[in-house]
Amino acid sequence: MKRNVNLVMALICAALIVILTLLSATSIGFDIREAVVPSLPKDQVVRIATEGQNEPNLAGPVVYSVTYTNTFLPRQHQLPFVTACLYNSDERRGAFIGTRWQVSQFDSQQWSEGNVVQLGIETKTVGFEVQPFVRWAIQPMTKESHDLTREVPVKPIPGQVIDKYDLILLFIEEGRSRQVYPQCEFLQAEDVERARKVQLV
Repeated sequence: MKRNVNLVMALICAALIVILTLLSATSIGFDIREAVVPSLPKDQVVRIATEGQNEPNLAGPVVYSVTYTNTFLPRQHQLPFVTACLYNSDERRGAFIGTRWQVSQFDSQQWSEGNVVQLGIETKTVGFEVQPFVRWAIQPMTKESHDLTREVPVKPIPGQVIDKYDLILLFIEEGRSRQVYPQCEFLQAEDVERARKVQLV
């Protein structure tokens, strides 16, 4: 008799776990809002550094954010897969730019395919930032003069392509499996068309 009671209790507990797991996977009491920054100052993203300076700060601006509102059961939710490209509209040229989700070590699960955000009964906003695209200016040779230690001032080469990037293209994919992103160096017209865009001004 006691064995039967224990078995019934175990089955009830297992059923409750299954029910709670299924409920947490539904959209009941769960809302997602996303936002893309329409524009950014170019110097926050594209930077030229010179030799002898301190290493440039690699913290960058947030270009995309997702706000989760959860009012039912605690849950985990996988963040979208996002990649970003700098883009020169005139020359139709792209370049890869580093990115990262602003999630804690607790949220970023190495064993999962992508970043997972942990949600209690709360509203949480997670930002997606681009890291500065830094290129080093060419250090010119010293002047041939009486003062051999005097150096020519370092200036960016006029009209170099780094100054001409005017867009950040965001490729955002929802779902559990990683999609094949377009390569920034070989963007097609349809890639540019479907991307979410941040204007660099």
